[in-house]
Amino acid sequence: MATVLLLSGDAERGELDVHGRPFAAQIYADLLGKAIAGGFKDAAILAAYGKAKAFTSTGMELATDMVRCIGGHDAVLDICDLHTFKPADCGALQ
Repeated sequence: MATVLLLSGDAERGELDVHGRPFAAQIYADLLGKAIAGGFKDAAILAAYGKAKAFTSTGMELATDMVRCIGGHDAVLDICDLHTFKPADCGALQ
């Protein structure tokens, strides 16, 4: 999970197509907001590691701390689910 967050720091300029970038950036912004609310203080440093694609032990430690501040793996996945799950696709909304 930490590796995904480390890579996500460059979502706006990454290898996604033009339609996927804003979507990925919004998910990352929501994850980052939740992490900051949980006490994460190194957002700018983690973003720099992500942009540089620097998979160093320090970058991974920062990303792991971000996951912890979000509330763990399940909380990260819950935020991602909020962006990708559409109740209408399941017939929940009429």
